[in-house]
Amino acid sequence: MAPHKNSLLVVEDEEATRALITTYFRNEGFLVTACEDGMSARLEISSREFDVVLMDVNLPDDDGFEVLREVRANYPATPVIMVTSRSTEIDTVLGLELGADDYVAKPFSLPELRARVRTVLRRASEKHSSNDTAGPVRLGKWLVDLTRREITEDDGIIVRVTRGEFDLLSALLRYRGAPVSRDFLLDVVSANSADTSDRTVDTLISRIRAKLREHHNDTLIIETVRGIGYRLIDVTRSQDKGA
Repeated sequence: MAPHKNSLLVVEDEEATRALITTYFRNEGFLVTACEDGMSARLEISSREFDVVLMDVNLPDDDGFEVLREVRANYPATPVIMVTSRSTEIDTVLGLELGADDYVAKPFSLPELRARVRTVLRRASEKHSSNDTAGPVRLGKWLVDLTRREITEDDGIIVRVTRGEFDLLSALLRYRGAPVSRDFLLDVVSANSADTSDRTVDTLISRIRAKLREHHNDTLIIETVRGIGYRLIDVTRSQDKGA
């Protein structure tokens, strides 16, 4: 059996830089697709899965940060490394806060870029392996058992939720910390129910918030991300700050 080749999408408007990265990573055994603008990047990402996306910020038809925002909303598990000449602290912080897995400033060395790609791939693999293990997941004061489909408090009391509520919470938990779009969450819920509408996700989110707040003093575990959808936040950190 042939060894697995990682797929890489290079989004870079400078032809020479795009060719350099493409050739280097192909020689390193990657399956590389390259494009020069935001529209092409969107089409590629929507049509197939990539193990890593290398994204420039200054694109001829778009802002790479905006493309990153859409990728995080619709394909939250896809790793994205920003590779750009915009290297100010403000740009770097913005990219990371929007969900970039790493931020590489130009000019860069190709071996360093390869090392960063390998690091992101390793983290993604470890996260996938962790998600595949069926043990309960700690969520603040609660344990979420994805196999038994139960949410319990530390004292063993079960928090009663519906099938739709648990499906939605599981999806947010899978991408904890990353914004997840309403459309994606609606697809998750619709897979097990034909009775859905544009308001279904918002309604389920409100019910989950109400049930968990009822048990623990208004603790908010799901925050609204304007223009995108929702994000599961680190409630343990929030509780520590409030202590």
